[in-house]
Amino acid sequence: MRESKTFRATRPAAFAILSAAIIFTACCGQRGITVNAPEQGAVVPTQRDGQKAFLNLSREERRARFADENYRKEMQAVGFWQRPVTLSWSAKGCSGDGDDSYVVSLYIDGKETPVLVTNIVATAKGGSVDVDNLEIARDYRWTVADATGAEAEGHFTTEDAAPRFMRAGKLDNFRDLGGRVGLNGRRVKQGMVYRNTAFNYNATATYYTVDEALEIPEERSKVADLLDEAGRWRELAAGTGELAKVAPAVLTAITNRVNEKLSKVVKERIPSGRRLDDATMDYLRNDLGIKSDIDLRSDGECYGMDGCPLGPSVTWFHYSSACYGGMKDDWGKEAFKQVFRVFLDEKNYPIDFHCIAGQDRTGAVAFIINGLLGVDEEELYRDWEATGFWNPNTRFNHERLFDHLVKVFDAYPGDTINQRIEAYVLALGFTMADIEKLRSIMLE
Repeated sequence: MRESKTFRATRPAAFAILSAAIIFTACCGQRGITVNAPEQGAVVPTQRDGQKAFLNLSREERRARFADENYRKEMQAVGFWQRPVTLSWSAKGCSGDGDDSYVVSLYIDGKETPVLVTNIVATAKGGSVDVDNLEIARDYRWTVADATGAEAEGHFTTEDAAPRFMRAGKLDNFRDLGGRVGLNGRRVKQGMVYRNTAFNYNATATYYTVDEALEIPEERSKVADLLDEAGRWRELAAGTGELAKVAPAVLTAITNRVNEKLSKVVKERIPSGRRLDDATMDYLRNDLGIKSDIDLRSDGECYGMDGCPLGPSVTWFHYSSACYGGMKDDWGKEAFKQVFRVFLDEKNYPIDFHCIAGQDRTGAVAFIINGLLGVDEEELYRDWEATGFWNPNTRFNHERLFDHLVKVFDAYPGDTINQRIEAYVLALGFTMADIEKLRSIMLE
């Protein structure tokens, strides 16, 4: 084998030729190609060993590991990318030992349009190609052919193990929301909704110092009452009474409150810089076919933006959203109502949604959507926890964050978390017809 490359499998409707170079070689005798791997009919893993090891632990064990600093570093070392599947073959009957050209085509079984077509230059004796971003729990067939017309076909099935981790350039924490089994045993469709970090960086801001902010009349008026109170305590501190003894501590507390209010007064905002290269943007737009970008970041984070970084072909929905316990507050509910309406319109799919890190605000939306689709409670937990393969910080943990999201739904009726999430959405003013529409769009 001369060359092995990794290629991304695209959506079934996409047709990608990743290399146009074809080298024809003169051959003598009868040419033959044999598929080596995967073995015919094999079930192949798409999760890495470390991913599978963690996700297969009990809830209690995962929770404990998640709070362990060293284990979280190990999770990050494993990575959030899918484990590629290697397609390999051998050939015989060709004269010479030079390079040869092979065309590899990959299909979801039963589909006529390939999800991948690529030309591989390898040795005359065979070659291989690594393919990632495959859907999970799918039957695949693939063919390899050379310039003489010799061809072989292979069949394999990807393991039924969610989530479908994915790779796209420098886009972090990227995975398909689909793949898990939902209501009445129907699987959540893959290639419909993706979650990840933001497509571009946050806008940056510079801030006034507290002293500078105090020179701004509007900002000074915000703390005028505190400054007046501080003045009274300074007078008391100059005396000899009992209050003079506590005055320094009170003045320190007042100063801290002033600093807290004025330390984030923005002097200037600078729009975000680019995060993705052209190849990744092309993959997201054309191979994955993303039509809608739900951006959950704040106005400040999105300062200067007037559309999706992927370009005008992708509709940008900007809804500054809450997360965790904030989902019970009025503004958190209102934001989710706007987000949910995007999911109810079929023309918006495929959808990508994200905040900046793709974990907190994104995780809350993912929890609710998958909950409505009937995904098992344990899988709802695992979906949130899968971000641990990207973020090693133990402040991102169950007790500090995730538990507060789960508690939001405890205020609603239902025997299961799915029923309580459904009740939450109905209380927002949506109907069962709306929820059933989501299910008709998103369940196989």
